[in-house]
Amino acid sequence: MRTRPNIVVILADDLGYGDPSHMGGPWHTPRMDALAASGLRCTDFLANGPVCSPSRAAILTGHYQQRYGIEGVVSAAGHRDCGLDPAAPSFVRALRTLGYRTALFGKWHLGYDPAFGPRQFGFETFRGFVSGNVDYHSHVDQAGYADWWQDEELLDEPGYVTAKIAEHARQFIADHRDEPFCLVLPHAAPHYPYQGPDDRPERSPGGDFVIHGWRSEDPAAARDGMAAVMTAFDAAIGDTVDAIDAAGLGDDTIIIVTSDHGAPAPSINAPLRAGKASLYEGGVRVPCLVRYPRRIAPGTVSSATVMGMDLAPSLLAAAGGDWHGDGRSWWPALAGDQLAERSLCWRFQDQQAVRQGRWKWIRPQADAAPELYDLNADLSETVNLAAAHPERCQAMAAVFADWETDVCAKPMLA
Repeated sequence: MRTRPNIVVILADDLGYGDPSHMGGPWHTPRMDALAASGLRCTDFLANGPVCSPSRAAILTGHYQQRYGIEGVVSAAGHRDCGLDPAAPSFVRALRTLGYRTALFGKWHLGYDPAFGPRQFGFETFRGFVSGNVDYHSHVDQAGYADWWQDEELLDEPGYVTAKIAEHARQFIADHRDEPFCLVLPHAAPHYPYQGPDDRPERSPGGDFVIHGWRSEDPAAARDGMAAVMTAFDAAIGDTVDAIDAAGLGDDTIIIVTSDHGAPAPSINAPLRAGKASLYEGGVRVPCLVRYPRRIAPGTVSSATVMGMDLAPSLLAAAGGDWHGDGRSWWPALAGDQLAERSLCWRFQDQQAVRQGRWKWIRPQADAAPELYDLNADLSETVNLAAAHPERCQAMAAVFADWETDVCAKPMLA
């Protein structure tokens, strides 16, 4: 038995709460379903932001992303010379100090220039793309740039992105089976363009193409493409799990599968309201599966409220390290202990939200009246209780104002 577990974080891009088949989704996801059966399914896992870069910054740093100015997307068109400050904390860098080998294969999206790249945050090895999305076959980003890297050098490496990520993960596991490792696999899937393994490339460098892909203009074609993307993504998850088990590391490895935020159509967020870019539950509540046989019994379901920034302290605690930030360790809840209630806050564009236990306060736009929902009774956020609980609304608005003053002082990348 190892004293320090291996860590594998598989992060989907735009995976909706209701997408996996074990959640009633329309896509065939047997390997995700198997993970849910063999480990933990978290029903109240919350992304720190409703779009890519902010939520990824929070996962990496263990803090609210606003502390480091990442409230919006680091875009290809307008933000090529900025990104997450390399001086920001990184749970991966902390694991390096504990003797872990580290790698990231897949999507970065926290800075285009190598000065803001994965190598600055503790990853010994990086293979993947730095933008928000790429053509699954040609590896061209939405602004027409070739975007596939080995560490800090552009690389011409043919192959379907989802399969390439799984391939590099499998090799890394084989190479480091005898030492503790942290492997972060931020997949492109199921983000548009909805290209399956047998589809043709749609983008070329500097070319004229439809950013969302040709299927985006046809709902039926988008669903077909999504089905192919989801099948390949689920198979890649299975490939990584199988590599861990084949190496004899299954009992000693924490495997986490989650999403960076909620999803747009044709993904499924039901029964939640809204989706990507919204602070209603459909934008921030996401699937989360954890397998760790030494600590988690098969078929466990946890309703503990967990946020993306909690992954850093949780993983450091499991590795025998310590972490101080906005997040807190999730592990006590996995042992059956109650986590103390806390206030959680979101801000994105002109949207504001606060969560306290069962209560969700939200101002969906700057000039809108605040809304209040009891998520235990109304997960779909259909019955606004603000008029019935004015004191609670006032108190939660004050919590948001205090949080904003404390956390959001730095100029934001919006």
